[in-house]
Amino acid sequence: IAQYGLPLLLFLVWKNAYGGFSGYASPGEVSEFLGVKESDAILIDLRNDLDREDDGIPELKFGARGKVAAIPFQNVVSGATNLVKSGATKLQIELTAIVIANLAAIDRRKTRVFLMARSKGETDGAAKSLARLLRKAGLRNVFLMEGGFSQWQNDELPCVQGGSGSYEKERGTIKVLGDR
Repeated sequence: IAQYGLPLLLFLVWKNAYGGFSGYASPGEVSEFLGVKESDAILIDLRNDLDREDDGIPELKFGARGKVAAIPFQNVVSGATNLVKSGATKLQIELTAIVIANLAAIDRRKTRVFLMARSKGETDGAAKSLARLLRKAGLRNVFLMEGGFSQWQNDELPCVQGGSGSYEKERGTIKVLGDR
């Protein structure tokens, strides 16, 4: 056992520092963390325009409204290959990671980045791949929101329903970045 102890310990330290992502957070935990005025956190909505318009957006407390950005997976030319489970291509995921990693609102060492996909399938597919890429890009606190926006709705957390494309509603402002 002693001969495997040190290599195993080194591997675990390396994996924690350079692999994977920080973990999962429930929609309630995300809402609560964003609601704390002093928290250094941001919620990234990975859904496209149509999904946000049809399903709505999270309704957040006034102080948390500047802590949300809509950054859907970046569009690429048709014919891109290497599809992942949710249908987003590896290139789309890599481009989206570059956009998120370079947001001015993110401090790579401190900011908690919560990624919100549409559903559990997208969370386990493209969003998980994105979280791993963001971790490799140097973001230390990347979390996936369990179950995506579908779980937010299932947990009966407040939502602002679709409507205009601006999403500048009284109770649910989201900055839309990288669409089209």
